Amino acid sequence: MNPVFRSAVLVTAIATSLTAFAQTPAAKPQAAKPAAAKPAAAKPASTLSERQKVSVMIGMEVAKSLQPIRDEVDPAIVIQAMQATLAGRPTGLTDAQAAQVQAEFGQRMQGKMAAKAAAEGQKNLDEGNRFLAANKSKPGVHTTASGLQYHRVKSAKASAAKPPPGATRWPWPRA
Repeated sequence: MNPVFRSAVLVTAIATSLTAFAQTPAAKPQAAKPAAAKPAAAKPASTLSERQKVSVMIGMEVAKSLQPIRDEVDPAIVIQAMQATLAGRPTGLTDAQAAQVQAEFGQRMQGKMAAKAAAEGQKNLDEGNRFLAANKSKPGVHTTASGLQYHRVKSAKASAAKPPPGATRWPWPRA
């Protein structure tokens, strides 16, 4: 899927899910619910109309784009917000409020991603330093003043560096 389209769908889904969340009334205490019904099995593609196939495809793409933030959103609220928005009904947030929630959410997610990247970077640095410390004591490994480590597989012979007779350009023609 086109990354621009995917990003637009993701931003729209996040914004609409957050608007619906603000509109949803507080849950009323309910009597004990019967056991949750199992979701209906998906219909085979051959039984779906073209419109239904397109709808399933869009639903799949929206779900894939929400996968990285699945713990941050409530799919039922996302669906409610999408239905309200498509029907032209109010969602509970003004455009300005939705923009503010979107900006705050983006900052929070960037903070989480930065913290995760810093932790992974530190882990990689520690792992690399342990490798270099263990590697420098191996036979044949040389360390330069800058810390670069290398292993000389075979020393070149002095005659190998000379061009063959009659060679006028580099690379030299092979015999």
